[in-house]
Amino acid sequence: MKENMTEKLKNKMMLKFDDPLVEKTEWTTISWGGHKFQDYEGFQSDETRFEFKITKQLYKYIIRLPVFLTLLGLFLFFLYLFFDFNLVLTVMFLGFLPLTGFGTAYLYHKKLSKPFVFDTRLGYFWKGNLTPESKEAINKTKLIIKTQDIYALQLLYQSIRPYFRSYKCYELNLVLNDGRRQILLDHCNRHKMEEDAEGLAKFLGVPLWNTMINP
Repeated sequence: MKENMTEKLKNKMMLKFDDPLVEKTEWTTISWGGHKFQDYEGFQSDETRFEFKITKQLYKYIIRLPVFLTLLGLFLFFLYLFFDFNLVLTVMFLGFLPLTGFGTAYLYHKKLSKPFVFDTRLGYFWKGNLTPESKEAINKTKLIIKTQDIYALQLLYQSIRPYFRSYKCYELNLVLNDGRRQILLDHCNRHKMEEDAEGLAKFLGVPLWNTMINP
């Protein structure tokens, strides 16, 4: 069923874009679904640079865990004050839970806060704070692609049904010259996703294969 739908989508895109690379490219989503909010936002910082950085919504999402665990620790402390709860466990939880929460949030933020950068002057797309201006920097960067190897952008969507209510999630991929793909964004804000995709496609001078627009 899913394979048939994917094949139909591929045929539809082949008719729409008349590009031989469309047939070589996969048309299923890479991720299982992203956040229900926009987690990264794109902007052109100058004529040769386009970036994606985390949004305020993602900051709020990251901070929820330490806040929850801190409140839980305080709750256990009040249990001790009023209901003679175990003192040792209370002190352990009062210190351990907030530290665990803030430590986890710090690591999560450190991982997610790394920007995605497209720089046509340097000729690279990369993820991270280290600018690839030397061979050493290039070797240290885990995700790095030459901008000249980016052939098109691919915008897909999928229906997510975690419990009883389904919702749509959108995914933006880089399509390389050989048909391979690299996921860039995945979240559930269609308007912002299309806005960022159109802006990036214009900046790179590549086509946007948008599956959400009828031919």
